Amino acid sequence: MTGAFDGTAARYPRRSRIAATLAFATNGALPASLLARYAEVKELLGVDAAFFGLVVAGYSLGGMVALHLPGVVSRWIGVPRSAGLGTVWIGLALILAAWGATAGSPWVVLMGLALAGAGDAVVDVAQNSQGIRVQEAYGRSLLNSMHAGWSIGAAAGGAVGTLAAVAGLPLMIHMSIWAGLCMASSC
Repeated sequence: MTGAFDGTAARYPRRSRIAATLAFATNGALPASLLARYAEVKELLGVDAAFFGLVVAGYSLGGMVALHLPGVVSRWIGVPRSAGLGTVWIGLALILAAWGATAGSPWVVLMGLALAGAGDAVVDVAQNSQGIRVQEAYGRSLLNSMHAGWSIGAAAGGAVGTLAAVAGLPLMIHMSIWAGLCMASSC
């Protein structure tokens, strides 16, 4: 993605638009795939609903704690790399959460979700920044269509998670494959 997502939106608007929309899509697809299996995660952890609610709040907590991180990361490595590497960050963090669930450790799940939430904050800022650059290159509003990419990605991720659960695919294998595909698409 770095080739099409490196600030050359004015020179390559179509390629940049596709790359930005793909960033939105993977940003929705990654967490939605695990979300579809939350009932199983709760069962693997052996916790009650109230405690599980606190564990899954880790995603939002990670995003809140990372309040200043997106700006720092974007200035340090640039917007394009922030989106791509942020997607890898989210993918690895969600694999950690899946591993924690498989191991029966709510604290590892919490840590994985919090790290994923922090990575999500970085990707959100980067993908929206790039989306605005693409809009400027086109000279018209396009950001809504890129946000639609997020919705499509979330629906696809949820469907993949549901199908993996129905097929009896172990959570760790499912999340490793799905995260790997999403991370590969961001490079």
